[in-house]
Amino acid sequence: MRKLLRSNFSRLIRENAFRAGILIMIGYAVCICCLLHYSMQLNNTVISIDSAYISAYGFQGILAIPGLILAVICSLFTGTEYSDGTIRNKLISGHRRPDIYLSNFIACAAVGILLNLFYMLMIFILGVPMFDGFQMESDTVLWVFAAGILAMISYAALFTMVSMLSQNKTAAAVINILAVVIFMFVCSYLLALISQPEYYSAIENVNGQQVSTMVPNPHYLQEGPRKAAQFITDLLPSGQSLQLSSGSAVHLKLLPLFSGILICAVNFLGVLFFRKKNIK
Repeated sequence: MRKLLRSNFSRLIRENAFRAGILIMIGYAVCICCLLHYSMQLNNTVISIDSAYISAYGFQGILAIPGLILAVICSLFTGTEYSDGTIRNKLISGHRRPDIYLSNFIACAAVGILLNLFYMLMIFILGVPMFDGFQMESDTVLWVFAAGILAMISYAALFTMVSMLSQNKTAAAVINILAVVIFMFVCSYLLALISQPEYYSAIENVNGQQVSTMVPNPHYLQEGPRKAAQFITDLLPSGQSLQLSSGSAVHLKLLPLFSGILICAVNFLGVLFFRKKNIK
């Protein structure tokens, strides 16, 4: 495993997609700081660094940018092992399949962590002089960071499984990017449903007078569907990213647990299927 990890990290440093991803995250952090500073100047208000901090996991609870970047890097990094015949050579050299799989997962997880850390570094370099301090409690800041890091590792687990089971790196990249986008829209839709009020105010005309009454909301989710929708958004990394970046995570302290379960389950299935895969 040590030799595999050493080889992977050595190749990762030379990977153009990885370098580009780091630069994009740095650029994204700069853009977030500039947008928030412009908003602060436009509205003549003081903005805390909270907004810049939570944007590490997505843009305004709308777009899971780090997940999309990680999808491309993991797909190209792992897919190159097939196109260059590296995986076949590793098997011939006597390396076990689970070790090969998990070493690639660890490398992809490290990419996710580094993307997050480089963003945070830029935010603190630029954001601390620009904005007010944290309004969040210190323990909340740490929980958000832990949940965000584990969400990135969850992404890495999913992307590694797809890339290791697909020998075409282009197909793997397309599948991974589409998965992030689809899960993102599904989770966004579910979060919108969860936020629906049980009743809404309606104006009725009674005896020539307009009267405000409370009407049941047909789009309101009852207890069972509501719990199911919340579970899905809490489990999927796209749902976690959207909640963290909008500051609306209801079960913040449970998100790391959900990520841990997903990481273990996906890696277990990935190793299981990779054992049986016919390497061409």
